[in-house]
Amino acid sequence: MPRCPECNGYMRYDRRLKVYICTSCGLMLTRDEIERYRRRNYVDEEDEKSEIEEYYEWWIKGNKSP
Repeated sequence: MPRCPECNGYMRYDRRLKVYICTSCGLMLTRDEIERYRRRNYVDEEDEKSEIEEYYEWWIKGNKSP
């Protein structure tokens, strides 16, 4: 069962409307929209990891002992 990208609540599928509905906040998303959220969040996490790694490399290069 997918989780809501807004509030992390549980989403249930409504067969009549053909959408997932969050049981907590009421957000309605299609399967494609949920996948887009997941892909976007994955890319954001990868960018954040890259920035952290670059910072560590910069910090290590600047703090070498003689």
